Parts: sequence; structure tokens; C-alpha cells
Amino acid sequence: MESIFNCIDECIMVLDESNTIEFCNNSLLKRLNYKSDELVKKNLINFVKDIINLDNDGEIVFYDNKNNSIKFTYKINTDTWKGNSAKILVLKEEGYSKTDLELILENIPLLAWIKDLQGKYIYVNRAYCNKVGLSKEEIIGKHDRDIFCEEDAIVIEEEDRRLIDQKCNIMEKENIRLSNKLKLFFVVKDVILDEKENAKRSFGMAYDITENRRLEDDRRKLEKEIEEERIRNEFFNNISHEFKTPLNVILSTTQLIGRYIKDKDIITISKDKIKNYIEMIENNSYRLLRLTDNLIDITKIDIGECKVRLENNDIVSIVENVVLTACDYIGNINSEIIFDTDVEEEIIAFDQEKVEKIILNLLSNAVKYGKDNGKIFVNIKSYENDIEISVKDNGIGISPDKINNIFDRFVQEDKSLSRKQEGSGLGLALVKSLVEMHNGSVRVKSELGKGSEFTITLPAKKVVKNEQLKFNICNQTIFEKCMIEFSDIYAII
Repeated sequence: MESIFNCIDECIMVLDESNTIEFCNNSLLKRLNYKSDELVKKNLINFVKDIINLDNDGEIVFYDNKNNSIKFTYKINTDTWKGNSAKILVLKEEGYSKTDLELILENIPLLAWIKDLQGKYIYVNRAYCNKVGLSKEEIIGKHDRDIFCEEDAIVIEEEDRRLIDQKCNIMEKENIRLSNKLKLFFVVKDVILDEKENAKRSFGMAYDITENRRLEDDRRKLEKEIEEERIRNEFFNNISHEFKTPLNVILSTTQLIGRYIKDKDIITISKDKIKNYIEMIENNSYRLLRLTDNLIDITKIDIGECKVRLENNDIVSIVENVVLTACDYIGNINSEIIFDTDVEEEIIAFDQEKVEKIILNLLSNAVKYGKDNGKIFVNIKSYENDIEISVKDNGIGISPDKINNIFDRFVQEDKSLSRKQEGSGLGLALVKSLVEMHNGSVRVKSELGKGSEFTITLPAKKVVKNEQLKFNICNQTIFEKCMIEFSDIYAII
């Protein structure tokens, strides 16, 4: 018999009528870390937690060789062992008892609960009671409507019904009002099934992440403030450079002319050189004027003082006039502008001054980032409810990591010292704002190294005559606007 017991995996112990150990199989000796002679002929009471009655099946706690407690369930059989009456215990180690599990649940920081199928609480742990401010006696047997506000309770009950009907688990974030304060919890719910796979109970655990959310909000706020500060610093750095460069050119030119005058050599300067000096002063003055205008426009938009003055006009002729004037002005640059339209005339309501600024900004952008001997395509397409105006170049394109931010302020695709144009990074941000003031939209499509296409969409609507403005406050010609807009392209200077 001993050899048979030593060949099976279950733990076996044989006791005589006085609970003296007669035999332990190898599996039990290995689990308790004893040798056979350390147990055999000794009383069971020396190795278990309590004196127990071994007349029926039950539980027993052994101490191993290192005095660690190990809980077993056992089945008892009465038989003869070596001619004497004996009790044969078949032992199975138990992971955790119900008491052990409740002890664990009572001491974890997570909120834990068990409900019956009608939604009544049959168990809650200490953390749950502390969080809702009620005792176990005040919760057990109650529904969520008895604990939480009706609005929150309805949401919880609907989730529990879905949990039971679908026999699924749920992991989500829930907002619950406790003591008139909104708390955010991360919640995990599941169901207990019986032998027939029917829902028997529902249970769940929750963790209060309100403080985590507050910390996350604070982190995002701090990151936003840091980013805003970085943008401000970058802006002031850019603006300082944008002001300083033309001012240095103007100051150097005037100092040079002043030196000629001081040395009485002014009469020796050729007309071409004087003309060149004047053009340098003029072009850089326009650069300052363009930068100032953009700053003023952006500021007015921010504070809500920039308004569109809608007037019914032919959008095709206005855009074409801007393009033709730009062609004449930038004739000495190796770029070709091609204009095309699928409609000869389209009367819609728009602010002429602002649309001219939009088109000039896009053309200036295309010239700056276009290739030498490149082409710029300006197209107008008419649809039932809107007008599309696109400006396409075959230049350097926009990198994928910047295309989503290209309309943000102070963003420049090329920031290298060798770039062939200046720019504050305000132009496209201004374009976007002015288009949106017309209830329109602007989008960009670009491929690095192959060029970019900017498309603005304006609604094809008209205003009634009495809403149109009878005056035009702009006293600059298109050519003057071109001189200002294209003043920061090096080739012109």
C-alpha cells in the first residue's frame, strides 16, 4: 500500500485512532519539507494549527519545516493499516478560503462590491464604505438609488443590466457625485456564473482617479504655458530680426549717403548708384510697412476689431487683377504665374481689400518657396454654393511634421540662415483668419520637394444692396500692395 501511495500526486497521511502519524507519502513530505522519520510516530497536534475533530471531511492547517502555514482541505476514509484501525486523509492544498479573500478585500485601497441580480448589495469592502461615507449595515441590502443621486444611479443600473444580459466585463471611467463633489473613477465590472453559465452575481472594483485627472489637467496647463512662452520668445526673436534687418539696411544706406555728403563727394556718385540706394531704402521701408500691417491686422483680429466689409463684386476680375499686377511687379524674378478660371464672372459678397491681401499672401508664399524658373498656377472654380481659389507652386513643399501647423502663427518651413527670403511666420495665419471671417475655409496639400497647393473656399452668397458699404477706406493701389507684400523677397532688393 505504501508503494502505491508514493506513486500518486495527492498528499496522503495515515493516522491511528489517537491521531499518531503512521505514514506520509512522498508528495506530502515534499510539500511540508520533512523527512519521514521527522513525522512518523509523532502526534498530529505537533504539526497543525489547532486540535481538530477528524470524524468528517474538512479543512486543516499544517506547519511545514520552516513553520509556514499551509491550508489543506481533506477527505477522510476509515480503513485498516497494518492490521489496525486507521484514518486515511487525502489532502488537497487550498489557495485561499472565503475568509482569506474577504481579508484581502478589506485591506486593499480599491473599492470592491458584490451585488445580486436585482442590484442589491450583498458585500462591500472597507474602502467602499469610507468613500461613500456609509457603514456596511447602511449599504448591504440596498440599491444604488439608496446611495447615489438618481441621475448617477440610473447610469449604474443600466450598465449592470447590460453586464448581466451580455455576461461581459466592463472597463470604463465613471463620474459619480459624492458629498456634492464630482469624482472620477476607473471601474471594472464582471459577472459570476453558475454551473449552467447563467449569471449568478455581479461584482466590481473601482479606483478614484480624480486626483490623477487634476494632476493631468495641471500638467497639460503647464505644458500649454511652457509652449505659449516658447512661442512668445520665438515670436519676439523673429520680430526683432525682421525689424532689425531692414533697419540696418536703411541705416547703412543713409550713413553711406551721409558720408558722401560730408566728404563733398555726392556730386561724383552716378545716377544709377543713387537710384540703387533709394530703391534699397524704399524696399526695406516696404518690408517694415508689411510687417507692421500684419501685426496690426493680427492684433485687430485677436481683439475683435477687424471686421469684414462685404460688398457684391466680381471675384474673378478682382483675383485676376491681383495676379496680373503681381506678374508685372515680379517680372524680374524667375517665376511664371499662370491664371485660369472655369467661369468668366462670379458675383459674390466679399471684402475686396481682405481678399486682395489673401491672394497676395499666397502668391508671395509661392514665390518665396518656389523653384527658380518655376511656375505658379492660380485657378478659380465655381460650384453651386461656393467658389474655390487655389494657388499652386512646384517649389520645396512642406514637410509632413509641419503641414498640420502651417497656419499657426510664427511657423516657418525654412528657418535656415541660407534661405532666400525673410518672413515673420504671420502671413498664412493671417490668411486663415481672413478667410474664416468670410465664413470660408483654407486647406493645403503638399509633397516635400514637389510643391504645395493652397485652396481657399468662399461661400457664393450675396448681400442685399442696403447692406453694402458705399465707401472704400483703402487708398492703396494694387501695385503698392504688391510692393509691400513682395518686399521681403531678396531678388527684388
